[in-house]
Amino acid sequence: ELGRPMAELFVGFDDVPVAAASIAQVHFARTRDGRDVAVKILRPGVDRQFAEDIALFDWLARLAIRVAPRLRRLRPVEVVDTLAQTVAREMDLRLEAAAASEMAENFRDDPDLRVPEVDWTLTGRRVMATARVEGIPVDERARLVEAGIDPDAVVAAAARVFFKMVFRDGFFHADMHPGNVFVAPDGALVAVDYGIVGRIDRPTRAWLADMLLGFLTGDYRAVAEVHFRAGYVPADQDMDAFMQAARSIGEPIFGKKLSDISLARLLAQLDNGEIDGALIALPYPIDAFDAVTVARDRFSVVFPPNHRKAQAAGIRASELALEELLLLEDGHCLRDHALAACSLESARRNARYEMDTV
Repeated sequence: ELGRPMAELFVGFDDVPVAAASIAQVHFARTRDGRDVAVKILRPGVDRQFAEDIALFDWLARLAIRVAPRLRRLRPVEVVDTLAQTVAREMDLRLEAAAASEMAENFRDDPDLRVPEVDWTLTGRRVMATARVEGIPVDERARLVEAGIDPDAVVAAAARVFFKMVFRDGFFHADMHPGNVFVAPDGALVAVDYGIVGRIDRPTRAWLADMLLGFLTGDYRAVAEVHFRAGYVPADQDMDAFMQAARSIGEPIFGKKLSDISLARLLAQLDNGEIDGALIALPYPIDAFDAVTVARDRFSVVFPPNHRKAQAAGIRASELALEELLLLEDGHCLRDHALAACSLESARRNARYEMDTV
């Protein structure tokens, strides 16, 4: 892949991987100039295997909406298309390296997040090398406490980082599970594996900010109002009914750890008509849904068993971050700038969705 023998590139290379996933594995190594690096390598033949799997998923999605037309509201074909695009990007490690480089640039002067530096001389389509990082996995709370790191501070830092990614930059790490996030000795987060990232346009960021803050604070009236203002719900729908439906989604999962939340069960509940159907007919950008999922992950992995205090810290950090990030330099609110564009885009999305449904 790199056009040179390994002996010319490394003085040491660990044969046993330190991490392995479905498409790649990571090995520690030392370069000829003495730098410790982590080398990510795609598994042989994985691109062919994924192509076969995606083809099967696409067939199943189309079969599902033919057999059960009501499932069209869940947009299974679009979900598979998005998965195919995501997998295609993951198969080229040069794109992952570029994403890591962009994230590092966005957080260059930020003390809350560090991104391992990419070694472009050791990076190709199937191989990628970054600086080796040290830290405690973010979900190992006992080790964090033993190291003198306050888990509440980690939650607050995670909230700040996440909201900067989404609402300041519109570019976020979409795979920040505990295996990809470490805590440095000084409390900074260190995120690795940028194979899956998401982007959100400015209008969507504004509405998503209000929606997310409404759910975090339990203000379901605000959640409903922003859905109607953004045009995600047709104006002829009942706002009070929508607010009640939003509460029925938020209350059962609010305050729970990620391991206690079943998204599959929630979707089944929606599809069975137990909650207002308008909620699952919303034409949300899938990247925005990814962002909400990432937010849920961030507020769950370091909560102790009695995590109300940590949760409050995360919510307060979220509020402060949103207040700061939604205010532009000219003193106008981001949502004011986004209003016209968002209304037009919402109309287009609704039109596309209605055509798809027909």
